This record gives sequence, C-alpha cells and structure tokens, in this order.
Amino acid sequence: MTEAGALGSCDIQALRLAVGLQTEEIRSALSELME
Repeated sequence: MTEAGALGSCDIQALRLAVGLQTEEIRSALSELME
C-alpha cells in the first residue's frame, strides 16, 4: 500500500468516526426533544 493509500484509508476511518459521533449526538438530542 502506498503512503497516499494509507492516508486515504485513515481519512475514511476518521470521517466514519466523526459521522458516527455526530449521529450519536443527534440521536441523544432528538430523544431529549421527544420526551
């Protein structure tokens, strides 16, 4: 794997983590609004 390829996969993983965290925050916020 080239350096660029390794960096690309790391970026994708970081993006997935960021999106996952945002999704969790949105879910908790929505559940609070629903109560």
